[in-house]
Amino acid sequence: MTENTSKLHDENGEDGDASTTHPIEEILTFDHPGGDSLELADLLTGRSMARRLPSLIRRTFSLAWEVDPRAVAVLLACQIVSGLTSSPP
Repeated sequence: MTENTSKLHDENGEDGDASTTHPIEEILTFDHPGGDSLELADLLTGRSMARRLPSLIRRTFSLAWEVDPRAVAVLLACQIVSGLTSSPP
C-alpha cells in the first residue's frame, strides 16, 4: 500500500487526526469485455452446449489422468459402485 492511500485528508487537503478527517470513498465498477450477459446467453443454446460436452469431458478426463491416474481410476470405480448400489432392483 502506498503512503497516499494510507493517509486521510481533511477538506483542505491537509493531514489531520482521525476525528476531523473524512475517508475518501472509492466507487468500484465492474465492466466485462463480453458486453451484455443476455446477449451471450442468447448465443449459447442447449444444442451448442450439448455438442461441446463430449469434448469437454474428454479434455477434463485427459488432464486429470495426467495429474493422477490412480485417483481417476478410484473415482470412476466409486462412481460406478455408487450407481449400481443406488439403482432399483
